[in-house]
Amino acid sequence: MPFTRVVIILVAISIVGAIAIPFGDPQFLGRAIALELSFITLAVLTYKGFRKALYACIPLAAQTL
Repeated sequence: MPFTRVVIILVAISIVGAIAIPFGDPQFLGRAIALELSFITLAVLTYKGFRKALYACIPLAAQTL
């Protein structure tokens, strides 16, 4: 199954987040790790063909603002 644009974007978000976590405020470490794990899970589900998993992008995007 080829990588779609959505999977590529989710993987890019996960990579940037994983690199940025050590530079962030330690107070938010637990939230940051949980958010990154949710993006990684969403990328895997989307890659495997679960298109309804994309609905999870809406609350995740709202949480990151």
